[in-house]
Amino acid sequence: MKDLDFLIIGAQKCATTTLFEHLRAHPGINMPLEKEVPFFTGEDCSRPGWETFATAHFGGEDGRLWGKATPQYMCDIGTAERIRAMMPGVKLVAILRDPIERTWSHYQMGRRRETEPRDFDRAVAELLDEKALQRNRELPVPTHSEGFESESAFYVAWSEYGRILRHYAGLFGPQQLLVLYTEELEADPAGTLDRLLQFIGLEPGFRPDTLGQ
Repeated sequence: MKDLDFLIIGAQKCATTTLFEHLRAHPGINMPLEKEVPFFTGEDCSRPGWETFATAHFGGEDGRLWGKATPQYMCDIGTAERIRAMMPGVKLVAILRDPIERTWSHYQMGRRRETEPRDFDRAVAELLDEKALQRNRELPVPTHSEGFESESAFYVAWSEYGRILRHYAGLFGPQQLLVLYTEELEADPAGTLDRLLQFIGLEPGFRPDTLGQ
């Protein structure tokens, strides 16, 4: 079974869903029907496990590029090493936004899910404690397998893009990592999509119905 051609690794709350919707409409791309189908954070992250996963979510090889989007991959400790060990040639895409805005959006999601009782000032003050930061950087990503779990430990740690991407950059070549920004996608959706298409090896110019949404 073939490997992934590209992987959108995050960050969460930064428009990974938008990129997923744009790309899965492309006739030259094969992606799972749902975005949140993680593999590299699963229990069976192995070559036999990949054969089973790929058969279920991609079907047979048909000449299209294979891609996936899982925003938690940027933040789960050990994921970069697992990707590198299994698929060293994969191209990685990160999309980022202002880290304070990302933290606020993540907090607001916790409030909507009723997993966050604190006000924002208190939550951030507690998360900026150095011991808390260090602990939260190493916590496993919640799976939400039995309903929404709290992500309140990660509002700040998952916004530390430099720390996270420095780790990826140490494992993958510079030609394998593309960093985009939410603000670019908002201001110039067509141009940003073209950059992404060229990065993964496709011709620019594709315009999905979702462009600009």
